[in-house]
Amino acid sequence: MKKIVRIIDRLNIGGPTIHVSLLSAKLDNYTTTLVSGYVCKEEGDMSYVTLDYGVEPVYVPQLSREIRLVKDAVALWKIYRLLRREKPHIVHTHKSKAGFIGRMAAILAGVPIVIHTFHGHVFHGYFSPRKTRLFLRIERFLARFTDKIVVISPQQQSEICDKYRIARKNKFAIIPLGFDFACPQIVMKERGWLRERHQWKEQDVVVGIIGRLAAIKNHEMFLDVAERVAKEHMHIKFAIIGDGELRSQLEESVKKRNLQQHVVFSGWVKETAQIYSDIDIVALTSRNEGTPVVAIEGMYYSKPVVATNVGGVSDVVDEDSGFLCEVGDVESFTANVLRLANNTQLREQLGKSAHERSKKMFCYTRLVGDIENLYASL
Repeated sequence: MKKIVRIIDRLNIGGPTIHVSLLSAKLDNYTTTLVSGYVCKEEGDMSYVTLDYGVEPVYVPQLSREIRLVKDAVALWKIYRLLRREKPHIVHTHKSKAGFIGRMAAILAGVPIVIHTFHGHVFHGYFSPRKTRLFLRIERFLARFTDKIVVISPQQQSEICDKYRIARKNKFAIIPLGFDFACPQIVMKERGWLRERHQWKEQDVVVGIIGRLAAIKNHEMFLDVAERVAKEHMHIKFAIIGDGELRSQLEESVKKRNLQQHVVFSGWVKETAQIYSDIDIVALTSRNEGTPVVAIEGMYYSKPVVATNVGGVSDVVDEDSGFLCEVGDVESFTANVLRLANNTQLREQLGKSAHERSKKMFCYTRLVGDIENLYASL
C-alpha cells in the first residue's frame, strides 16, 4: 500500500479534527500516519475523536497554532526527519500552520506528491494588513510546490483563487467535507439534557451558537440579537456552547446587558446528541468561515439555520434550509430568528429540507471516494 502522512497543527474542537480523523481511518487503500501538535489550554481538545476511529496520532509538541520561530524550526526539523524515515508517497497538510511547516518539510524531504487543504483561511478578519500580506506571499510561494490545493466549497475557491490569487484554477480541487453522522433517532433520545441543565421548559425555543469563543466568531452580534429578542419574548432562550479566550469578556457582556435569564454558557459538550436534540435554531454570526461544520451538523439533525453570509456558508445554507444575513445586520438576523421561533411549522419545514440537503451533500462515503480519486489522479 502507498503511504500517506497527514499533518494538522492541532486536534482542537472543530471540523478539521473530524475530517483528518475520518480520512486517516477510512482510506482502505492507503497506510496513513496522522501527525499533530497539542491543543493549547484555551481551546477544547477533540483528540478523542481519533481514538474513536482507532487512529493513534504522532505528536510533535512544537507544532502549535502560534507563530514561534524556535519551536516552528524544531517542528519543521522533526517532521522532516519523520518524512525521511517513513518515505511517504503523499503528504497531505490541513490548515494554515501545518500547511506551512508540513509542506516545507515535504519539499525538503523530496516527497513525490504534496497536497494542502484549506479548511478556512486567515486572509480576512484575523491579522493586521501587514501580516496578512506576508501570509499571502508565503501561500503563493508554497503553492508553486503543491501538486493540488483542496478547497471545501466553490465559494472558498472563488476567494482563494480569484480574490487572493494563491494559485491558478487548474491547481484547485473542490472536495466538500463529509461526516459520519449519528442516527437522528438516537440523537433525539437525548432531548431534555440541555433544557434540564439550564432549567428550561419544553415549550421554550432554544437558539444555539456552537464554536470557539474567539473574535472571528463574532459572539457579540449573537448577544445583540439576544438583547433585542429578550425584551418581548421570554420563551426564547440563547445557548452559547463552546469555550475560548473571550469567555470572561462575553460573560461580562451578558451581565451588562442584563441577559442572565436569557443567555447561558454551556462550555464544550462532547456528545453532539446532547446539543442538537435540544436546540431548535442554529445560529452562526462569524465574520469569516470556510465550510461551517455546525451548520452542516445542525441541518442533518433537522435544525434550520440563521447565519451570516460569509465564506462558504452560502454553499451550505440555502433558502430551503435557513436564512442568511450580512455581518453586522442585527435587525435582519433578529427578524429571522423571531420568524422561526414563532412559527413551529416553518421550523419543521425548513428542518426537513435541511436534513435532506446535508445528508446528500456531506456523507463521509462521498468524501472518501473523492479523496481516493484525487490521490489516484496524481
